[in-house]
Amino acid sequence: MEILGAAAPSLESSDNVMLVVSDGKDITFLSEVLDGVAWGSPTLSSGCAFGVAPRLAETETFANTAGLDDGSSLQRLTDTDTDNSAQDFHVLSRSPGKLNNLSTVATPTFNPDGGIYSGGSVNVTVSCATAGATIRYTTNGSDPTESSPVVASGGTVPVSLPGILKAKAWKTGMNPSAVKSAAYTRVVPAAGDFDGDGFADPAVVDTEGNWYVWFSSAGYARNGPYVSGVSGTPAAGDFDGDGFADPVVVRGTTWHVWLSTAGYQESRHDLGVSGTPVLADFDGDGLADPVVVNAAGNWYVWFSSAGYARSGPYTSDVAGAPAAGAFDGDGFADPVVVDAAGNWYVWFSAAGYVMDGPYDLGIRGAPLATDFDGDGLADPVVVDAAGNWYVWFSSAGYARSVPYPLTPWLEQENW
Repeated sequence: MEILGAAAPSLESSDNVMLVVSDGKDITFLSEVLDGVAWGSPTLSSGCAFGVAPRLAETETFANTAGLDDGSSLQRLTDTDTDNSAQDFHVLSRSPGKLNNLSTVATPTFNPDGGIYSGGSVNVTVSCATAGATIRYTTNGSDPTESSPVVASGGTVPVSLPGILKAKAWKTGMNPSAVKSAAYTRVVPAAGDFDGDGFADPAVVDTEGNWYVWFSSAGYARNGPYVSGVSGTPAAGDFDGDGFADPVVVRGTTWHVWLSTAGYQESRHDLGVSGTPVLADFDGDGLADPVVVNAAGNWYVWFSSAGYARSGPYTSDVAGAPAAGAFDGDGFADPVVVDAAGNWYVWFSAAGYVMDGPYDLGIRGAPLATDFDGDGLADPVVVDAAGNWYVWFSSAGYARSVPYPLTPWLEQENW
């Protein structure tokens, strides 16, 4: 027999008790015994334990929550008459972790409430409408418990991308809230002239390897997903010289390439160096040259005109995110490094690769460099953590464009 609420009692026919049943989670009040008269007719389920919750006086609370686990708690009830002349306790069923007849804490809210973002993380504001409630959260996919980290209402929680944020709120004298959950998906921007019309097309690639492209020849309407089946870091460049950018995904040291002239059939190439991939025509022969920039900032280049033999390392002496594009119009790509403050440093090929900069564009995020306006000059691009694309068109004197919110793509389909 399982005795709930206290040690096993010694009962007399005149004792006042209540029969309860537990299946390990749910506690069900089945009947009351007053002066030896049983009220209610309990029916026990298979596997249930049963026992009695004693009380010693007419005005005492019937049972407490001591020893109960898995978030369960007993309803606290008091017999209000003094002569045991009537039934005071009723049959009550309850849900795990909740007290009957008590208010429930409001479910926490998130801002932003899930979505698709670029960058490594997103800051989420967590709030609860119940004053004085304690909000606890997790970012590992598990439901919060009373030992999970606390965030104040209106405070922020950084969520690594991709990631799941869950929150639950507690307050003394109230049932805890429901669990609030939201998923945050990461996409990585890429760009290239995928449709061969001379204008670069923006793209994003999610963590499953699905590509979404806004073709300039289609009025920048969103197309996709194009399923590559390979997760990693995306890039794009014209390897085969047909005027169409070929999509690339780099995973570790292996480059997965889908050549347009091969019907976009996948080929794999292990370059033996890991780091951030860059694709641009560094030797001016019309073919993209793969580049890997390692964690130390060293550039390794596989020139197409040299049979893709590895050259380098070339050191930039500036730490940051790499990119490349033909900014000076001489047909040779110019290396770029963007530091953590958002300053652009460029090594112009026409100037003998002497470092120029910094150019402070005022926006931080993932850098790209490609020709969006079709004038033969690369345009700097920054994609911020919220997925907004900012472009400095060379044909507009490098004035900053309005933000193009291409992610989340379910909300914005057109450039």
